[in-house]
Amino acid sequence: MVIVTTVSLDRLKVRKVSKGLKRGVLNPRRSKRTLTSAEKAALKEIRGRKRVEWKEALEEAQEALRDIGLAMQAKVPGHQLDYYIRVITQAITRSTVHPRKGVSKWNAFLSKETRELNEQREPGTAPIKTSDVSKELSAKWKAMSAEEQNQYTEETVTSLQEAREAKEAGQHNCQVAAFNDARAVVGHIQREIVNVNQRTGMEFMLLAVRKDIKQFNAPYVFRTSDLFDSFFHNTTKFTLADLVLKLECFFIGGIDGVSQNYIQRLVQLKSRTAAIIKDKL
Repeated sequence: MVIVTTVSLDRLKVRKVSKGLKRGVLNPRRSKRTLTSAEKAALKEIRGRKRVEWKEALEEAQEALRDIGLAMQAKVPGHQLDYYIRVITQAITRSTVHPRKGVSKWNAFLSKETRELNEQREPGTAPIKTSDVSKELSAKWKAMSAEEQNQYTEETVTSLQEAREAKEAGQHNCQVAAFNDARAVVGHIQREIVNVNQRTGMEFMLLAVRKDIKQFNAPYVFRTSDLFDSFFHNTTKFTLADLVLKLECFFIGGIDGVSQNYIQRLVQLKSRTAAIIKDKL
């Protein structure tokens, strides 16, 4: 299944310039001075030096990450090196895209009260959910002073925070984490694209495919205009969904995965099987 999404420009809210403000005030024109040959040479030297420094810093960071991955592999063996590096980078990305907030006292209060209500309920009855009693507990919570709220929830907040930290630091399924990581980042990029499209009118198309058959993410296409569909259909005779599927086949199986059809792959597989059987006899 290919995930294809778009955004209708009719649904985007047009930003209006405040009354009394002129475009020249918002975007004043600035005169650009022509640089001399010496200034251009100096600027070129500065940029070249920055590129070298950037490349060296990147290589050092990659080497450091590789050393950390090797140390982690030696301490907890069982996977290839790229697995450990991917787990480390996923943890960093998750904290950047969706930073976790601290446990709120209200949530701790809800958790504690709901747990106590469930302990008091009759055997065989359905468990009580926080959504079932949140309105009643809200009145009780508002009637408490700030000091009473702190004292009542202090222990629960600590225990919930410890449970969250244990969950984040615990062992997890790398493929599931990769799926959630990619989905969160793609969603973040899509929102930024929509914002830029709304501000500037630029049209964008975003493609995302997996390169390993073990990965869970489906091929993904996002575009800000249906004209992308018309362009690719008229020029390649394929829809965007078909093209992104072929792109995924290329990343997974190379050019053979795109050019060969089912019959050709089946014949090739039979030939390989016959060769293996003949070799084993």
